[in-house]
Amino acid sequence: MKRLVTYILILTFSLGIISSCRKQDKEETTTTSAAQTQVTTTTATTPTTTKETEPKIVPNVYQIQSICELATLDVYYHNTAKAIKTAGTGVTHWGEKDTPFWFEYTADVSLGIDVSQVKMLIEGRDITIFMPHAKILRVNVHPESTTDPVYQPKKWYRNDVEITAQDVTDAMKEANAVIREQVTDKTTLLKAAENRSKQLIENYITQIMDLSDINYTIHWEFIEG
Repeated sequence: MKRLVTYILILTFSLGIISSCRKQDKEETTTTSAAQTQVTTTTATTPTTTKETEPKIVPNVYQIQSICELATLDVYYHNTAKAIKTAGTGVTHWGEKDTPFWFEYTADVSLGIDVSQVKMLIEGRDITIFMPHAKILRVNVHPESTTDPVYQPKKWYRNDVEITAQDVTDAMKEANAVIREQVTDKTTLLKAAENRSKQLIENYITQIMDLSDINYTIHWEFIEG
């Protein structure tokens, strides 16, 4: 009887050891799998970021040309145009005489830079502006300011010549030519228009320097003719 009890105890102890070993193997397997899973999930790649380069602010030649156009200096003239209408020939013009006439009108003369010739060259921090000297760009006549032609009144013993719209236009062209000569002789007006364009261009480039933190040196080259 004692031998049987001893046998049962030995069998029970052996089964306990086997069960403990199997449980330990299972835990090791689970731990190994978890470790492998952890290694696998930590190999994710980090996305690379691209840094965008901001555009560089530099002076623009088209902007400089626009500045020259806006810098135009206008000089106003109240002018008197004088001319003589020549008497006609033939039977229908008998008794006609050459008739002096005159009329008044207002015009403004635009002085400035021919923007089509303005160029710019940027070399490092040196900016060279190429432009012509100021000149008369145009003469603008105010049509509403033109008065009716004034001439010698008609006499009973002669025919009066007719002052036509073409006569007025021709007289105005000659008067405008005189205005151009007067303005050209006044070099101070042309110089003022030129300096005005230069000053506005320098102000524009200074603003660019403030925005870009780059200091430029401005050089001027004048185109003759």
